[in-house]
Amino acid sequence: MRPEIQSRTLLPIIVLGGVWLVLCRHLAGHWAANEQYSYGWLVPPLAILLAWRRWDERPAPEPASGWGKRLMIVSAAVFFPAWLIAQPSPDWRAVSWLLAATVVGLLLGSAATLGARRWARHFAFPICFIFTAVPWPSDLEIPLISGLMQLVAATTVALLNALGTLAVQQGNLIETRAGVLGIDEACSGVRSLQATVMIALFLAEFYRFRWQRALALLGAGMGIAFVTNVARAFFLSWTAARSGLAAVARWHDPAGLSVAILCFLLVAALAAILARDASAPAVVRDDAPLRLFPVRFIAGLGAWYLLVLVGAELWFHKSGPASARGPSWTFAWPEKTASGFQEIPLEPRAAQMLRASESRTAEWLDPTGAPWMVYHFRWAAGSKDARILAHVHHPENCLPSAGWQLEDDRGMVNVRAGSAVLQFRALRFSSSGAIAHVWYCRSEDLPPGSEPAPAQAESARIGRLQAVLRRQRSLGQQVLEAVFLSPVSDEQADAAFQREIAARIEPAGG
Repeated sequence: MRPEIQSRTLLPIIVLGGVWLVLCRHLAGHWAANEQYSYGWLVPPLAILLAWRRWDERPAPEPASGWGKRLMIVSAAVFFPAWLIAQPSPDWRAVSWLLAATVVGLLLGSAATLGARRWARHFAFPICFIFTAVPWPSDLEIPLISGLMQLVAATTVALLNALGTLAVQQGNLIETRAGVLGIDEACSGVRSLQATVMIALFLAEFYRFRWQRALALLGAGMGIAFVTNVARAFFLSWTAARSGLAAVARWHDPAGLSVAILCFLLVAALAAILARDASAPAVVRDDAPLRLFPVRFIAGLGAWYLLVLVGAELWFHKSGPASARGPSWTFAWPEKTASGFQEIPLEPRAAQMLRASESRTAEWLDPTGAPWMVYHFRWAAGSKDARILAHVHHPENCLPSAGWQLEDDRGMVNVRAGSAVLQFRALRFSSSGAIAHVWYCRSEDLPPGSEPAPAQAESARIGRLQAVLRRQRSLGQQVLEAVFLSPVSDEQADAAFQREIAARIEPAGG
């Protein structure tokens, strides 16, 4: 191969592959921080395998058309603001989807540039496969997963009672005579639904199923995920009823791993069965000389992406660890004054998931005898994943997992700590007649000289965009959550919050 042709072949691989790896690095923050998406580490190598197989069966290219280049240019242009916004807000899932869409658009445009519409269609699936590793939008994920978890719990309770083992459902929890099984023990396996969707789509493409068989495999895979998770919940609940909750701890991880392996094997076996009588696609490999990108075009594209990446680093340079400060506020724990004050150790599994620099949980009784429970976590500045980790613990995720139902989101309650204004989201949950009033706040430690976020930053989108203009990323994060177990009215609960929690929030060093 002549050096000129070799350089024109390698340069697009370096540019396009580099941009794709940048997207994977961004998504890796979610894969590492959220167990629900840990399967994402498998998606890049599987996507490469699918693309390699498609390359061996590539069709003859159609006559060149200009829309592929235009799609590449538009995708590269949109990548610039999306990448800037993603720097201070790596947890913003809408931006993750936008970044993935720009990279997918770039690669589809590349295929179209080399082989027109025929190549774009041929390589579309392996290019779009990366979407299976992008976290689902929270507005879709939370109600869907919560509903499925309740369905698993209800099905498990019905099976236990039918077989003579008394069990009662409490939201997402299962109560047996041995006690109540927490969400980790009985129901959390529903998270394998997303991994099963990814595996089913991969196998459908691997066997080159037509869309009817692909949909059948996808639907069956989701059903298999549900059934195997019911089997896991049933086994753990039955074990608890027979041998006590201590036995559940011994079987928890082996049962989870066994269910994951069984689910994968069943989906793979079903795909192999469906592939037996499926008509194999005709392999039409085209060995004609490849159409190559113009050197100036692909070099200019590479220079643009390099400029965006380097420019973003320079823009946010001042928000590095050296310029960051410690927490802007602290919480004064009432260990010496409150009645019944007691530290609550953080479970090792939760500590491993949150990876907080500092964490503390305690409960006590207020002067009226009503119980309070407070969680406080802090992540030091400097980690790009701190913001993602700070969103792992959220009452709308965690309390439903413990059997509580969200009754009302009452909006924001402002608490002033020196020059900072902390915004707590007020929520009310219920469970078996009990009422839990919850106030949740996540705040960032701003660098020295920064103005506090305006009050309207309660609008998360406005606050995220303002962070770009203020050149702030990788800031320290703090989460404070207060839970008040009392049947009082919302107004009385807010008054108790001001006395028991807001009064204990102080400026750091104050």
